[in-house]
Parts: sequence; C-alpha cells; structure tokens
Amino acid sequence: DKLAAVRQFTALFDAHCDPEHGLDPDDESYVNTIELTFFYCLIWSVGASVDGESRKIFDSFLRDVDSRFPPPETVYEYFVCPKNREWTPFASKLAQYRPPPGMPFFKIMVPTIDTLRTKTVALALAGVQRHVLIIGNVGVGKTMVAQSCLEALPEGKSSMMVNFSAQTSSNSLQNTIEGKLEKRSKGVFAPAGGKKMLVYIDDFNMPQKSQFGFMPPLELLKLWADNGFWYDREKCEVK
Repeated sequence: DKLAAVRQFTALFDAHCDPEHGLDPDDESYVNTIELTFFYCLIWSVGASVDGESRKIFDSFLRDVDSRFPPPETVYEYFVCPKNREWTPFASKLAQYRPPPGMPFFKIMVPTIDTLRTKTVALALAGVQRHVLIIGNVGVGKTMVAQSCLEALPEGKSSMMVNFSAQTSSNSLQNTIEGKLEKRSKGVFAPAGGKKMLVYIDDFNMPQKSQFGFMPPLELLKLWADNGFWYDREKCEVK
C-alpha cells in the first residue's frame, strides 16, 4: 500500500526529529544530518517490506540518488549515529552476548543485526504511537523480539500481552483489554496510573474465521485502530 508506506515514513521521520537523534537546528551539521535521517526513514518505510532481491535493487537506486552511503553492505545495514551524525553499521551496536545465569534455554535470544533492526524500528514507531506489525516465518523469533521491545519501554508506559487462539472471539478480546483499564468518565477508559499502555497481540492468524470469511477479533482491532474507539455491547454507545 503506497499510502501506508508514506504514513510510515512520516511517522518515522517524526520519531527521529529531535536532539536525541542528533537533529539540532543550531548545529552546523543540521542540514546534512536531516538529509541522512530522511534517507534512513525512507529505507525503513518505502523499502521496509521488500524481499531480499528487491532490497538489492532498492539499495542500487538509493546509491544512485545519494553517494554518501558507505560500501560494501546494502543501505539496510546502516543507521544514522546521533553522536557522529554519519552512517554507522548496525553491527557496531552488537556486543558480546552472555545469557544471565540461570536463564531457561528457551528464553535465550542472542541479538543479531536482524533482531536489532526490527527492535529499533518498532520502538521508534511505538514511541510516536503508531501501530506496529512484525511479520516473518515460523520460528524466526518474532515473539521474543516483541517481548524485548516491551521490556525496553520507557517510564510512563505500561504493556499487556494477549495471545490469540482458535477460541479467541471479539467479545473476549474486548473484555480482556478493558479489564486492564480504568474508567475515567462516561465512555472513557485509560490505563492505571496515568500511563499509556502498549497492547501486544501474538498469533494474529489463530482466531477462527466466521462463516463470511473474516476474523471477528481482527475486525474489532481494525475498528479500534482506525477510529480510536469501539462500542459498549450492552448500551450500544461509543466506548
């Protein structure tokens, strides 16, 4: 979807337009840094969903547009360092990993460039209140990457996890999420403690389809994501 790619680009750009990411209007390298940031956000929006072969084509296209991308890796291997204000390999963020003593084997996730990039982009989007969908084949670590994002949330944000199954219905999903919220006023609910809450939902493909071919829990989420509300099932009022 071209419009979705543009929306993700603008969201990422908003997430990176601050001094924390090296963008200071008073800095002499401001123009150069904002140009690099533009390309970084372009890579992880317009070029984020292409496959391996298409990434090579997109890499070649961007190098023809701008010659500042370093060799020999593709443009997907670099980020804009806030300190140096230049392209830096994602690999430089990876340190030697040692699992904590006593950690169960099934919970060990050795950081790789792929998990690091996914986590970095997901946290940036979540930071500007954008919905994030992590996709991939079975067993590639999507759940563990998402859980590591939840663990890295800043203060003032809480989280909850919902596991979809074949028995999940739109009613049970709504009750589960509302059970974690407090009523503030008529039809208005919010997380406890004045925080903002991130809802992580696993196994999107698990709910059973209705007789008309759609998944009711996903339709409820779409209503919520598109409009910011759903309905009270008893009073038929906006909630």
